[in-house]
Amino acid sequence: MIPRKNYFVILFALSFIAVSVFIFYFNVSLVKDAAQYDAIAVNIAGHNGFSDSVSAPYLPTMYREPVYPYFLAALFWLFGHNYYVVLFVQAIIFAFTCLVTYFVAREIFSEDVARCAGLFTAACLTLANYAVCILSEAVFTFFLCLLIFFLIKFVKSQRQAWVAASAVVLALLAMTKMIMFLFVVPVLTGILILACAGRISFKSVLKACVIFTLFFALFISPWSARNKRLFGTYAITLRQGVALAARAERLDDSSDFMKESFVYNISEFLGRKFFPKASVLDVNFIMQGSRNANLRFLTLTQKDALSGPQADKIMKEEALARIKRRPFKYMLQSLFEFQKLAMFLNVPALNEAALNAHSLRKVLIVFLRGFLKLLSLFVLGLAAAGAYFYFKKWHLWVFIFFLAAYLNFANSMIFGDPRYAAPLIPFYIIFATAGWFGIRRKQAC
Repeated sequence: MIPRKNYFVILFALSFIAVSVFIFYFNVSLVKDAAQYDAIAVNIAGHNGFSDSVSAPYLPTMYREPVYPYFLAALFWLFGHNYYVVLFVQAIIFAFTCLVTYFVAREIFSEDVARCAGLFTAACLTLANYAVCILSEAVFTFFLCLLIFFLIKFVKSQRQAWVAASAVVLALLAMTKMIMFLFVVPVLTGILILACAGRISFKSVLKACVIFTLFFALFISPWSARNKRLFGTYAITLRQGVALAARAERLDDSSDFMKESFVYNISEFLGRKFFPKASVLDVNFIMQGSRNANLRFLTLTQKDALSGPQADKIMKEEALARIKRRPFKYMLQSLFEFQKLAMFLNVPALNEAALNAHSLRKVLIVFLRGFLKLLSLFVLGLAAAGAYFYFKKWHLWVFIFFLAAYLNFANSMIFGDPRYAAPLIPFYIIFATAGWFGIRRKQAC
């Protein structure tokens, strides 16, 4: 076995090679989310405040979580409006994500599993892809790995400092993607379960829960107070109503569209064979629900002169009312959304424009998507085997289980873009690696 220092050098080198594939082959694209992040960051760096306005007056916004725009703003302020500096820093963050993945795997399993998991993560082009996008996934994934590492260290040492560190990281996660705000509940539930199982002393449980809650609230409160002062709400962002309304719009999808979606989610080749003129191929049709939701929000805020929080509340109430009228169809569609999340490696859409310019674009994209979908299922199968072989260590990976269940469930209820499952890839790789080692060990017996 090579020395650990040499391994770390190889790990960092491999991660940078993976990122460089995308840096040199694909151009930086500023569309939708990336354009908003960029606009807010430019305004922050230019002392115009947290605003997505492209010209004066720079009206404040709470449409985006603050961590990633401030991260970009810091780089723009230091180095100018240079995207390649951002990509370089995100490449470093990706390398450290691979390193933390190694440490998480070592805490749960063994040195061999940890080394392989770290290298597989570094070689994962899906994850490396996000390092060259002006999107929050690279930072979010790093924080996610750090959160799990701190929680595992707490379980093994029962030192309250790890609880405080976990709370701070979770606060940063919630202010990177608001979906993590409610993960406080699974964390506290996990601590209580471990106490009931005798893995954590009851003496430290109450202290841990109090410290976790206080530190989380302490780091969330400044941003919440800002939103309360400017917008009249303690919420982190205002996207909940629009997202839920867009999801409710899908309830009008026909049964034929649902069949097409199910087949295309499994295989684009089969989808094109059986449904060559499927609506699922029409991007305008797919995005109609999102456009309707955004139009409704603009109508409420501009024509009806409601505040953002008021419009958001009305849209949530309207969406929930529609869902309550058709709960069975909503749950069935949510299963289809989870089906997409299970194909977590399938994210060539980030580079769709460049791939479409290729002379073999149709064959290339269909083959790539099919391969990545099959690979995703293979990794999930190995990950399940890893959990089975190492079930006796459940107390060390219970928070990973809660995290995967929580993110998959929450995203399935709204929109199951494989991009939203990508931050879970390091944990899938860890357990898939453990599963592979477990299978080999069983065959050797």
